[in-house]
Amino acid sequence: MSGLLLSRVAVLSGPHAGVRDVLVDEGRYAAFAPPGALRPHHAVKVLDCEGLVLFSAAVDDHVHYREPGPYAFKEGWRNGSLASLAGGATAVVEVQNSPPYCDSPEAVESKRRLAGAASALDFGFYLTVASGSDPALLEAAAPRCLGVKLFLGSSTGGLGVSDPRMREAAAHAALRAGVPLAVHAEEESLFASDAPSHGERRPPEAEVEAVRRAISLAERTGAALLLFHVSVPESVKLARAARERGGRVSCAVCPHHLLLDSRDERRSPARFKVNPPLRSPAEREELRALLADGLIDVLQTDHAPHPAAEKSLPPDEAPAGLPSAELFLPLCLTLVGEGLLSLERLERMVCHIPRALHRLPAAVPREGAPAVFTLADPAESWTVSRGDVVSRAGWSPYEGVTLSGKVKYVVLDGEIAFAGGFQPVRREARFLTPSESAAGDAHC
Repeated sequence: MSGLLLSRVAVLSGPHAGVRDVLVDEGRYAAFAPPGALRPHHAVKVLDCEGLVLFSAAVDDHVHYREPGPYAFKEGWRNGSLASLAGGATAVVEVQNSPPYCDSPEAVESKRRLAGAASALDFGFYLTVASGSDPALLEAAAPRCLGVKLFLGSSTGGLGVSDPRMREAAAHAALRAGVPLAVHAEEESLFASDAPSHGERRPPEAEVEAVRRAISLAERTGAALLLFHVSVPESVKLARAARERGGRVSCAVCPHHLLLDSRDERRSPARFKVNPPLRSPAEREELRALLADGLIDVLQTDHAPHPAAEKSLPPDEAPAGLPSAELFLPLCLTLVGEGLLSLERLERMVCHIPRALHRLPAAVPREGAPAVFTLADPAESWTVSRGDVVSRAGWSPYEGVTLSGKVKYVVLDGEIAFAGGFQPVRREARFLTPSESAAGDAHC
């Protein structure tokens, strides 16, 4: 079959927003019409989309696949990209936070070849800044990356950068490449190493102070700032104040900081260990309120595929991080079901805003545009089990949790790549780099 006919699908954005019949032909949107107005021919596969929503070109812009390097066994590009595809993503932006770091043109090209041969979906990279990185090589490599990742405090991989000159070099590399400076904001000097739990060792004050420093760095250099995995309400308020001063500051939050809290860590300290930590129920509720108020720009998973055996170690030995790539859109749709945001705004947060921030071409459903989309049922309620896990991590922090919303299809250039299971496609994954014609800043 050469095409698809989507019958009665809810289109969320663009000139044809509303319930429509949508014709896809030769990998592109061919026609939009009121329900029942398009008649299929023999070469078209008809999908009954009653009750389904079309998300245009969703991007999970914070994942870790651990390849290349000694930890590739934890995930790898093939398996990680399949997990993201099952979660409804059509593209990912990956962070190499373990050696070899992605901090030079040669490292970017080597990683591009590896990912290009294995990935099930389109992909791009963050340039990874390490303490020993060469500023000249960072600047040379940044134009082929979708962001520059800077750790202000240590986390998985030991990438905390304390040298002010290296921080400035990272910001200038991002500025000159026209991509965001993506920051892991935790101030290590405020860690309480003698505190009894992981969450108490990395207190909210450590994040807030690091956010202040990141905003100051961005304001001094002119770089656009993307605050990763914000977990403290005060961080969001600082970002809002910076925007009101004219700064280019965006906030990204992970579903685990909106759906889980410190009670989960107390119940299972190693299993729910993550950086930044899960916060108190009160802080989580305030963060959810800020999401509902429109002050958070991006939702991302920070997929960290640590295997179950490692997450069963004593808490001080267990690695920090939670796997969730295969639950990307279902977790986000659960937030919709809880009344925190609309479907239209969710599409902005996982498609249009990330694409603008990373200077990727817009992905608006209209005639002639590439047919890259996810079809999801926002009303389907289901309970996560071990059998739903695609990641090599082999477990999920959401096992036994009932979610609202399920991915039904993922379509890449008109080919069905996922339909409750993985489907063979002819298309090859594309390496995503910043587009000269694309925007570089966006907010809710």
